[in-house]
Amino acid sequence: MSNQYNEKENKMNPLVWFFFAIIVPLIVAITLAFIIIAVTGFDAWGWVKSTGKNIPVISSLIPADENEKREALEKEQTELVLKEKEQEIEDLLLENNDLKAQIKQMKQKQAKLEKSIETNLESRNLKEDDTNQVDQFVGAFKDMKAEQGAQIIENMNEESALSLLKKMPNKVRGKILEAMDSKKAAILTEKLIDFNE
Repeated sequence: MSNQYNEKENKMNPLVWFFFAIIVPLIVAITLAFIIIAVTGFDAWGWVKSTGKNIPVISSLIPADENEKREALEKEQTELVLKEKEQEIEDLLLENNDLKAQIKQMKQKQAKLEKSIETNLESRNLKEDDTNQVDQFVGAFKDMKAEQGAQIIENMNEESALSLLKKMPNKVRGKILEAMDSKKAAILTEKLIDFNE
C-alpha cells in the first residue's frame, strides 16, 4: 500500500515541481518588476494596456476603461454628425448656386422682355405690325407664370403696361393683377376701366 502511495506521489511530483519551480517564481518576478517600475514613477499598467491592445489575443483579455469606451463612442458620434452636417452644407451650397443661376436667368429674361415691350409700345399710334407684336408679347405672358408677368408689368411704364393688359384675355389679366402689388394693380385696373369707357 505504501508502494502505491509512493507511485502516486511520484506521478504528481512532476506537476507540482513544474508549478513550484517555474510558475510561482515567474509570478513573483513579474510582481516584483511591477512594484519596482511603479516606484520609479513609470506607469507600468498603462504601458501593459497600451501594448496589449495591439496584440490580437491579449487585447480581448485587457478590460477597456469606461472613459475610453465613452470617449470613443462620443468621438464616433461626433464624426458622424460632422459628416452629416458637411454633406448638408454641401447640398445647400449646390442648391443655393442653382437658385442664383435661376434668378440670373429670370432677371435676364425680364430685362429682355421689358426692353422689347417698352421699345415696341412707346409710340401711341401702333401700326398693324405693332399690334401683332403686342399680341406676340401677350402670348408670351400667357405662357409664363403669373408672378413673373406681374413683376415685369409692375416695372414697366404705365402706358406700355396698359397696352399689354388691354390685349390680354381676362383670365391671364386677372392672374397677373392678382399677383401684383395691390396698390399698383388698383391703379392699373382703374386706368383700364377709364380707357374702356
